[in-house]
Amino acid sequence: MGFIAGLLILFTAGGGISYAAEGSLPGDTLYPVKVHVNEKVQSALALSDESEARLQTRLVERRLHEAESLAENNELNEERKDALELRINEHGEIFEKHAHDLEVSGKSDVALGVRERLSNALLAHQDILTFIDERANAGQISTGQAALLRAHVNHSIEIIKAHNPQVSATSTLSGSLHTASSSSNWSEGVAREYRKNADAALIALASVRKHSDLSDDLTVYIRNESEAARAAFDRGEAHLLNKQYKDAALEYHNADRIATRARVRISAALHLGPVSFSTHTELRDVEDREIDHTSSTEQSDMHNDSKSKHLEDEHGDDTHEETDESHMMSSDETAEIHTSGKVDVVDDDIEVEIDTHGSLDL
Repeated sequence: MGFIAGLLILFTAGGGISYAAEGSLPGDTLYPVKVHVNEKVQSALALSDESEARLQTRLVERRLHEAESLAENNELNEERKDALELRINEHGEIFEKHAHDLEVSGKSDVALGVRERLSNALLAHQDILTFIDERANAGQISTGQAALLRAHVNHSIEIIKAHNPQVSATSTLSGSLHTASSSSNWSEGVAREYRKNADAALIALASVRKHSDLSDDLTVYIRNESEAARAAFDRGEAHLLNKQYKDAALEYHNADRIATRARVRISAALHLGPVSFSTHTELRDVEDREIDHTSSTEQSDMHNDSKSKHLEDEHGDDTHEETDESHMMSSDETAEIHTSGKVDVVDDDIEVEIDTHGSLDL
């Protein structure tokens, strides 16, 4: 508890500098605060195997986003690429430890869910490699930066798969879900874990819709993908209600992948420039065509109930465990933050001197 208390004291005492560090990249002065302080606090507060595994998934995505930002700024090099991959290796090791602990503690359904969440995240980032090539061909990113970013994404996926053989980054269902299928292990618990993933992915996508820099094309794209993901989620709800657990899990799986890919593509567009977006129909897995859907009446009823729920989520659930978004102020809120400080980093020891104050008008 002393370690956690110490981190919390540093985190709260240096709130301004910790907040500023969240947007830092490898090579920036505040980046060590981001990874050695902020992320350590998050890990210390992840008090279950599931929450720690889900945090490590978010951190893997964060490292991939950092590489995209570096490439955008023409600052990705071999040294930074290797450093990011070392961190991804660490995230993969920690993830697998906690996923394994879930299994041995009898929570195999939860382990299945966190592995599938990681698979969907990796697939979404692998999917943007075609956009990287487009940007290089259009001269919006150098061919050298594009090659480094492509190599980084591919190697990062291989690193994660080396630690987690059941994790997949292919266009089909993950190895863990195939295992469930082959062992006739379809249960309500499995379906509900996939529901949890899809729900979180929809909430995260909804938060991206609030971004002020979205073009009209991106706004239309994200609305269409949100509707497609929500429709798959609604079909999952109908199947779950009818105790068709395999079909429910498959639909939740599709909702998760559609929403996650859309979120990652939007991020790539904001970092790397405009991209050509395909519609969600190209993202649906082949398993979707094998599902016997419920009657249109049942689906319509479930759609209305679920749509109301997600409207509530979009406006009222800003603290969902899977969401990794900062608070975005409305047009009626203004804030001033004045921070001065000194950060000295020697190996893994950090000394922080902070003077921060601010005001918030609502």
